[in-house]
Amino acid sequence: MKLVRTVTAILMTSCFVGTVYAFDPGKSDAQKEARVEKELGRLSTDGATAFRDLRLARIAIFNAEPASAKFLIEKTQASLKAATTDDTAYLKADAELNNSHATESSHTKPVSMRNGRPVAWLPIDGQLTLGEDLLSTFEKQTAVQKANQLLHAGDRKSATIALKVAGIDIDFTMAVAPLDETIFSVDQAATLINDKKYYEANALLKQIEDSIRFDTIDLNAG
Repeated sequence: MKLVRTVTAILMTSCFVGTVYAFDPGKSDAQKEARVEKELGRLSTDGATAFRDLRLARIAIFNAEPASAKFLIEKTQASLKAATTDDTAYLKADAELNNSHATESSHTKPVSMRNGRPVAWLPIDGQLTLGEDLLSTFEKQTAVQKANQLLHAGDRKSATIALKVAGIDIDFTMAVAPLDETIFSVDQAATLINDKKYYEANALLKQIEDSIRFDTIDLNAG
């Protein structure tokens, strides 16, 4: 029987569930460690800020605060523009990612190709998930506590090492959004807000949130 424990990596409060993909078994330990560091450091602060303001814009619309909604959607646009230059987006097929919503809409259907090219995914959040036996040892509990302290201090590398040394299974899951489609849709939502079409704008912003996928790596694999 398994007990899933979560160590929050950064930024937001979503609870993530995703499938696991492993490192290439032929790679050396040094290569695998380098990939872990790349994945853990990939998250986009600008992207996270954009989606935070996007959610606040929806709340402003719900609260009948059009001026706030307009201000927040403009902030979202600026953050997404900054995210295009922070070198965190990466190309991947939609089929390799987990969907955040079971129901399909125009934005939750596969979008793995746009104009004949793979989608660029923007990583906006992430967390470490631990899978451990219910009869966990004192040493492993101590390692989890230490990892939480290290993560709180911003030292993801040392936190990961502490967990791996203790023999704890670790997955790292990122929430990712289709960058180009998100920018396009947010621009449309901004136009709708300017045209005082708040219901339509809110519906489009919800679709943008529903477009988030999950990409998970098994840090112990390989």
